[in-house]
Amino acid sequence: WANQFGGASSVKARVDRVVGEMRVTRVDFAGDFKGMGMAQARAGMLQLGAIVQAPKQAVFIRLLGPASAVEAARSDFDALAAGARPQPEN
Repeated sequence: WANQFGGASSVKARVDRVVGEMRVTRVDFAGDFKGMGMAQARAGMLQLGAIVQAPKQAVFIRLLGPASAVEAARSDFDALAAGARPQPEN
């Protein structure tokens, strides 16, 4: 994800925590975004990313868009990541 924002300097925040029995890593990126196949970078973008490491798998959650829109949805994104639960075994 960092490379799509120009490298490690695009990381604006990183938080590691434990939710239930899962480790959750939250990373914020900001700046000019250039995704795969894009001819031009888009300025003023923000991405919130979460990696939820469940006992048997990892889930990647990503919210990307104009900084103002992503900021408006930050609390909902955090609630989504905090509400993740591992799937019960059958």
